[in-house]
Amino acid sequence: MASSFQKLADVLSIENARMSGDPQRMQGAIGSIQNRKATESDNLLNQQIDLMTLPDTQKALLKAMDLKTKYSTMFPSAGQKRQTALIENTNYLSDLRQKFELETDPTKQRQISQQIKFLP
Repeated sequence: MASSFQKLADVLSIENARMSGDPQRMQGAIGSIQNRKATESDNLLNQQIDLMTLPDTQKALLKAMDLKTKYSTMFPSAGQKRQTALIENTNYLSDLRQKFELETDPTKQRQISQQIKFLP
């Protein structure tokens, strides 16, 4: 994480660029802050990768990825969670339909009742 001195330097850099009125200087100040934050994030993710119980080859592969790919690989997105929930709900509804068919189909009801009679 950025120290308080680094945060102060970022604020001063932005304010200095803003007061100069030069859009290129402002863009440069913002770009340097974004690059520093991306590097910090990359370093934090690499530390987390080192803590994982994976073979060294997989750790090296993860570390070689760009920041966005690395993050999406390590932390699945909410969209994937929603998709998983949708699949689970679909499976649950399918099971309910099958149970409902068992309860409403007379031949299946007879089969079930015969199976119940022969239970030990």
